[in-house]
Amino acid sequence: MLKVFYSWFHSLPGFSVVRTARGKGWVLAIAYGGLGWLAVSLVRASITTTLVGLVTGLAIAVTTGLLLSAAVTERERLEKQLRSTLERDKLLAEVALRICQSLDLDTIFQTTVTEVRNLLHSDRVYIGFLETTGQFTVVAESLNQHYPSVLQNQAENPRYEEVAHLLPQKTFIVDNMADFEGELLLHDYYHRYDVKAVLAVPLMGKKGPIGLLVSHYCSSPRRWQKGEVRLLEQLAIQVAIAVQQAQLYQQVQVLNGNLTRQVQERTLELEDRMLELQDLHQMKAVFLQAVSHDLRTSMMGLLMLLKNLQNRSGENVTLSRPILDRLIQSGDHQLLLLNALSESHFAEHHPLMIQSQPLCLKTLFENLLADWQPLLQQNQAQIKHSIPDQFPFVLADSHYLRQVFENLLTNALKHNPPGIQLFLDVMIKGQMLRCTLRDNGVGMKKEQCQQLFGLYLRSAYNQRLTGIGLGCYQCRQIIEAHGGKIGVSSTPQQGTQFWFTLPLAHVQRSAIS
Repeated sequence: MLKVFYSWFHSLPGFSVVRTARGKGWVLAIAYGGLGWLAVSLVRASITTTLVGLVTGLAIAVTTGLLLSAAVTERERLEKQLRSTLERDKLLAEVALRICQSLDLDTIFQTTVTEVRNLLHSDRVYIGFLETTGQFTVVAESLNQHYPSVLQNQAENPRYEEVAHLLPQKTFIVDNMADFEGELLLHDYYHRYDVKAVLAVPLMGKKGPIGLLVSHYCSSPRRWQKGEVRLLEQLAIQVAIAVQQAQLYQQVQVLNGNLTRQVQERTLELEDRMLELQDLHQMKAVFLQAVSHDLRTSMMGLLMLLKNLQNRSGENVTLSRPILDRLIQSGDHQLLLLNALSESHFAEHHPLMIQSQPLCLKTLFENLLADWQPLLQQNQAQIKHSIPDQFPFVLADSHYLRQVFENLLTNALKHNPPGIQLFLDVMIKGQMLRCTLRDNGVGMKKEQCQQLFGLYLRSAYNQRLTGIGLGCYQCRQIIEAHGGKIGVSSTPQQGTQFWFTLPLAHVQRSAIS
């Protein structure tokens, strides 16, 4: 009989039996599932006594096994709950960390809905905000693809006026939508998106709810656990904080942008004022340079006439009519120069007021050479021209055209050694006259030729390079005011060629008396 019970215990699932002889009986050690051993002592006696002992041992073993099994089940449940709690805490910590590290709301929203759906095993999780424009806007969604998307059907979402009063002030929980009694609008909304259970937590702003963090279960009703509700509420707080941080950041960015723009505007104003001051200083310097350049040239011509008179013999000096005319002409020329300087005729954008009339170029140039003979002799310079007697008249202002020749001759004598030779060539091209004044002097570099006709000041450290700047600039102004062009070509140690064009007058020589 004992062997039968021994075999029966041994065959039970989860039970282990070991038999050991002791004295006049046996000891049965019974275990269940590795949770410990129960020792049962049996003595040789009648069958009834043996059966009673075995049944008693069996009852004790079964009871112990059930208690131990219940303990194991409870332990596993607690471990599962603890793991779930740790996962929720981990998710909450990750979202909070992302909020601290980033101000990108799109990234924060998408991370939140994705992690919440994975953790709660929901079918749909989304974040939405109430816009003042009158629309409930979903900004992020994590979705089981078997169900319709709230994010992709924005146009079907209710308007602000319709849902503003429905927005919950506290957590909204429905385990089974079949038992829900509420607004018809919400019934239609949940039916459209196959919602069977919903957990919605408001996103609170300074003046009340501004949006929702929502979890939907669509396959069947579901009982939401307290830990799940607490997780969603804590995440809603973090998301609301993220929105406030982003709004503050945007405000700071706007303020920084306004401040930057104001600084740029003030900087531009200061730069304009600095440019104005620089222009004023430059105009002052140009004015002084013009006085020293043009008036000196005119005064040199006047002094040449007076020195010719001084060199004549006798105490009394008689002025001939031609010499008197030239003295008056030289004085008039100086007065014109003073008027031109006072009217800022050398300004970059100030046009010259010329009075053009038909002129005989040969007569004008020969009169100029007669006045310049003493200076030419002093510099041992020679000038020749190829202007024929019957050459067509040009349409020009005699005063300004004479100033062009004087500037070019002054530059040639000043910037070349004594003994220079100059030659004036003339030719007709279409309706224009082209004059070329060339010399065999030291020449110039290409860089100097390119900037020669611009308005710039004499350099205090390099007089030789920039000393002819103002005269050539005035020549360009005069020629362009006549409708012509002026230029220069030069090669170092091979001389320089200045050229300019003037319009023809189309008047026969006999018509001018």
